[in-house]
This record gives sequence, C-alpha cells and structure tokens, in this order.
Amino acid sequence: MRLKISQTAASVLYSAIMNFFLILPVLGLTESLLSNNELMYVTTPMTALISGICYLMLHFLKSAKLNKKTQRALIPLILTLCLVFTFLQLAFWLHMDVETPLGPIDKSPFALSLAPVFMFAITSGVFIKLKFSNVRSNELRSIQTISLFILTLGSAVWYQSSFSIIKTEEANAREKVKLIEIMLNKTLTDQQKAFNRIIARAESLNSTDFNKLIKTDTHHYTADYDMVKGLLVLDDNLKLVYGNEFAENFYNRGKLEKATIKSWLLEKSKVTNFAANSLTLKTETPVLMFHAITNLDEDEVRHIIMLVDLNLLFEKSYLDYLSKYDTFIELTPELFFSIDIENSTKEKLQDIKAKYNHFITDKITIKELITHRVFSFISNYQTIHFNTVITQLILWLTFLFLFVVILIADASRESALRAKFDEVTGLLRLNSLRDELIAFKGIEQFSVFILKIDLFESIISSLGHEVCDEILRVVACRIKATMRGNFLLSKGFGDSFVIYLFEKPSDKNSECLTQLLNEISRTYELNNLKINLTASAGCVSYTTPADIDIKHNLHQANIALFKLFKGVEINQFYSKQQWRMNTKRLLT
Repeated sequence: MRLKISQTAASVLYSAIMNFFLILPVLGLTESLLSNNELMYVTTPMTALISGICYLMLHFLKSAKLNKKTQRALIPLILTLCLVFTFLQLAFWLHMDVETPLGPIDKSPFALSLAPVFMFAITSGVFIKLKFSNVRSNELRSIQTISLFILTLGSAVWYQSSFSIIKTEEANAREKVKLIEIMLNKTLTDQQKAFNRIIARAESLNSTDFNKLIKTDTHHYTADYDMVKGLLVLDDNLKLVYGNEFAENFYNRGKLEKATIKSWLLEKSKVTNFAANSLTLKTETPVLMFHAITNLDEDEVRHIIMLVDLNLLFEKSYLDYLSKYDTFIELTPELFFSIDIENSTKEKLQDIKAKYNHFITDKITIKELITHRVFSFISNYQTIHFNTVITQLILWLTFLFLFVVILIADASRESALRAKFDEVTGLLRLNSLRDELIAFKGIEQFSVFILKIDLFESIISSLGHEVCDEILRVVACRIKATMRGNFLLSKGFGDSFVIYLFEKPSDKNSECLTQLLNEISRTYELNNLKINLTASAGCVSYTTPADIDIKHNLHQANIALFKLFKGVEINQFYSKQQWRMNTKRLLT
C-alpha cells in the first residue's frame, strides 16, 4: 500500500509544524516567569528565540509563491537540511562517547536534544511547501484544533519530564552540600575532642614532661589519623619550640607570617578554635589549623597547633554517588576550596565558572559559628544525557502520533468525499443528491432535467474509457458554467446528468435546455482529437413542495426523455393525474 498525502493533509501538517514552533516560546516564557530553576532552564531564552524565528520563517514561506527556479533551488536546500538533521541527531545520541563541538547548543542538554527536532520540523515544512505549494487550506478545521491539542499535550509532557530531570539534579547537588556540611561538622567536632585531650594532659606540666608528651602524641596522632599531618608548638612570642618534620617545614615556609593569622594566635582564647587562610591552603597539602593555649607549671605559655589535611576532612567514599558534581567552598571572596579535586584552590569564582555550564549556590554553617557559600557544579552529564534521550523520544512519538491522526482524518474525509461525489466529474452522486434536496423541501416551483450524451457507448468503444472520462469531466464543467440561479447538479447513471432547477418559471425550461444542449454540442479537443457530440434531455416541472421525491422525479424525467425524437427536447408539466395515466399506459 502506497502512502498518499493529500493537499489538505499537507496543509494541516504544515500548520502543526508552525504551531510547534509557537508552543515552545510560550513554554519558555512560562518557565522564566513561574519557575525558580537555578541549575538550568528546560527552554532557554536562546531556544525560545530560535523557535520564534523558525515560526516566522514558516509563516512567510506559507504565503510565498514559488516559481520553477525557486523550487529547483529548494531541492539542494532540503537535501542539506536532511544531512544537518542526521548529523545533529547522531551527535546527540553519541554525545557522551564522541567529542563533537556543537557550539552554543552544547551548553544545555535540552537545547542539544531540541536541535535535531527543530531541524526535522524545518526540513519537513520546506519539503511540504515544495511538494504542495499551496498550504493554506481551511479544510479539516476540527483536525487542526485536535493537532494543536496533541502538540500542546506532547510538548507539555516533554517539558514536565525535562523539568523533573532538572529538579532531581538540583536536589542531588543540594544533597551533596548538605552531606558535606554534616561530615565537616562531625569531623571538626571529633578532631576538637582529640585535640582537647592533648591540651588537658599538657596542662601544668613542666617543660621536660610537656616536650615528651608532645613528641609522643605527635607520633601517635599522625599515625592514627591520616588527616593529622603534625603538631606545632610555639612560645608566647610565636617562636618555634617543637614540631615534626611537616610542622617545621610549615612554620619555616612562613605560613604563619600573615598578620591575620598572628592576630588570631595571640588572642589567647581558652577555647580550641580553628582557621585557614590563603597561605595555608595554597600548598601541596591544604592545611586547616586547630589552635589552643596551655600553661606550664613555670607560668610559661605554649601555643599548640594541630595541622590537619583539609582534603581528608571528608570521607569522600560516602560522596561517590554524587561525584558528578564538583563542589567548591567559598572560604573567602578570593579563595575557593575544592571538595572533589585534591590540592585545588581557586582565587576567582569567574575562573571556576569558566570551566562549567551549570551550578547551584547553597550555604553551609560550620559549628554554628561561620556560614560559607558553596557552589556545586555539574561536571558529568551522563545521566542527564540518557534522560534527555528518553524525553526527546516523547517529541518524536508526538510527531508520529500526530502524523497518523492527520492521515486517518484525511483518509476518512477522502472516503466521505468519494461516497458523496463522483470520482470522474466531481459532481454529487445520486445518493448524495437525495440528502442535499432536504434543504429545498419548502420550495414550491422546481424542474428536473436529465441530460444524456447520445451514442456514448459507441464513443467508448471507439476512443476508450480514458478519453470518455475526460469528455464527462468537460461536459460537467460546461453544464456548471451554463446553469444560472438556484440549482443542484448531480452525476446520473452512466453518461447522464441530473439537474434540479429551483424557483424558475416552467416556461423558461425550453430556453434553458436549448442553451445546455448547444453548449454540450460544441467541439471537444482532447488528445489532439476533435470530437463533436450531441445530447438529449428530458424535463419535468412541479408546483408543490410535496412533489420533491427523487425516485419519482427521475422516473418522470426519464419518461420525458424516452419520448424524445432524435435531437428534439421536450418539456412536460406533470400532475398526479397525468402520472397515473402515463403509468397505466406503460403497464398496458
């Protein structure tokens, strides 16, 4: 079975494509006004703008008149668009496996999924215009409304599915921030407790015992806790008293020389606290410092500083399922620490944003004392890409369903038209004529004509069916062009035509028939042949609305036709009494 798309179906498809490009900007505008997406948009402003431009292009193309030269130029354009569509679709499917630079559309997974859909829609629109030229049909208005509903519903389902993907990703990014906050506070609390035990044991010791204790604790703590890199002991003037290799190197490299750090150390707070700055973080091992003061028995003051590897404050194995988000803590406006990339600190947020396309901003509170901003960036789009492949399928299925609905509706329309109209002449069939006559039940005066082409069977035998079909089409056109006033024209059986003429005096019938027969008798030029025809006609007139009965009307008109002499037309007025007399005569 060969797929056939009619002019009407093509027009509806073209309108549906235009509507699709109109729906997306509406969705984009709604999203920008009502949603609070921070991570990304389903329909970006650029996507909405491109969709609007595509709508305008198709709108102008719809009313454009294409000459032969323009039509020839559109053929290579359509082929090019097909190739671009194929490339974009394959690039979208294989995007996670093949590095293909796609410019701005690559910055949003949803823009990337829409790119081949847009290209397919534009290609289809241009092809329909090239194939059918006139795409401004007003038929199937109900199907156009249904197609708009289908497109709106399919686009809304696609949008809601895509929106859910974004919300899930955003929730996961915030979940990672929350886990980091919990883990950081727990680790800091545990290390403070461990550090406080050292301070408690060192309190009021003499110098000798204090030094022994510090050396012992340094050995055990650095061995038991991977994150503890060393202990540093300073006197009241912040001069080095003791430190393991890591701590001495840390001190000698001037990590405590910054004025803010010295001020922090000299506060002489009785509470264990912690701090970090750019000097301690911009190293191969970023360091967080725990600080406390202890007094020896000789009233000597010792500053004890525990140096902790900031990379190891988090148990990253618990964050593996959220590893596709790269998270940075803003320690200061000029310093950002990476949770996921070891020994990585950035000085400018702009430098971080340059590496990523989408992120969320959140906050963590440390020990109910300090609040830091946290930026969580998407670094791996594998899951989002897989989900956008699924959501794109919604659009493809919407287009397919819409196409099938339009074809079914058009096939139903064509079937109804074939049942109502004659395929050769396009005139009403007799069965349909009966339905059309219902609208004329109140008309009192009308006439019925039957016209029959003379010797038509011989013409078929001589010239064949194709030429005779063309003759019938031309005869139908001539009859329609000749008739005036209020009338119905139908194709009768074989080579006959039936005319109902309303609200015209019966004495005008002879003149009307003469005009019709003269018009039909004009020479026909078909397939390099000149054909001369004659036709015969029968007519019957009525004066009451109750006489509209197609079965009896045709029967009586046929009686008039059978009474004809060759080439002579008869116009008879029938009463019910005459009808009974004629019937009795025929039966005897």
